[in-house]
Amino acid sequence: MKGMNIAKFFHFFLYGVFLLALLIVFYIIYADIDTLIAFRFVIGFVIFLILFGFFQIFLVIMNLRQLPSSIIRKRLLKFLASFAFFMALSWLANYFFKPHSVDRWDFGVPLGLALSLTLSDLMFIRNKQ
Repeated sequence: MKGMNIAKFFHFFLYGVFLLALLIVFYIIYADIDTLIAFRFVIGFVIFLILFGFFQIFLVIMNLRQLPSSIIRKRLLKFLASFAFFMALSWLANYFFKPHSVDRWDFGVPLGLALSLTLSDLMFIRNKQ
């Protein structure tokens, strides 16, 4: 850990905890373990996921603030184009495969895909100060 700074170690630690806990939760669900400890572990994992998600959003916002406005504008245009594409793709897939339940306002998955496509690399950018 000689060349690794505290922030990088913290990120590796959080991702390691996430992967380990995810595997344990998968095993709890697959093996159908129904004990109080397993229930508390799964609830703790859900709380960890929420806090981990807020941490990721915080990282993206902090790194987004450091970018020049021209790059932010390009990312915004990329987000809007990919959101429109994923929304149209979702609507067409629902129209052809589930015509009885076409919902024009179901935009959760296209919004999440577009956001992750355009902003996910900002979680891993090093701060150059």
